[in-house]
Amino acid sequence: MRAQIRAQESGWAVEFAREIVRSKVKNQFNLLRYLGKYEARERPGFKIFLGMMARRLDDLTGAIRGLRGGDVTVSRERLFAIEGQAAILYWEGVRFLLEGRGEFLSRERRGATDPINRLLNYGYAVLYPRIQNACMRQGLDPGLGFLHATQEGKAALVLDLVTARYVQGAASVHPAHGFPGGAQDAARSRAPNAPRISAPSV
Repeated sequence: MRAQIRAQESGWAVEFAREIVRSKVKNQFNLLRYLGKYEARERPGFKIFLGMMARRLDDLTGAIRGLRGGDVTVSRERLFAIEGQAAILYWEGVRFLLEGRGEFLSRERRGATDPINRLLNYGYAVLYPRIQNACMRQGLDPGLGFLHATQEGKAALVLDLVTARYVQGAASVHPAHGFPGGAQDAARSRAPNAPRISAPSV
């Protein structure tokens, strides 16, 4: 835990926060490209969308790479802005893929009524306590975050790690709503690029 506190006060905090967002953005595109490989052949509009998304995400990942060291508070604001821009593209792609397969207009958390959002929300509700327990077993303070600011009563580090695994959670929902390839393909599609997390040695 002492190492975790020291990391918060060093340039490593920005590096870790940057890697979380970079991984999430990259995995969002990789998952859409994988799940949409059949769609791209039969629906030219989706192929055009993927091309546009790839160009936009290249710009966003370039902006992420440009954030190194410095004040984590300033970098955090910029990273959340980048994450938000990528999320708009990603959920638009999900909506495109689900046309005719399930009811999905946009990502909704509280009060969601459609089955896809409800499954996503349930999955993340299960994931949070598991990650919190894993942090505690590794001697990490779940409340000391890097991308998410440390606040009383908020498990900021847990939110960081859930963000890093966000796309894998979404992938697990897809086969239940008729994606080609079924559960086996969806399992293989779970993006491999989420960062491995361990206590920093600083």
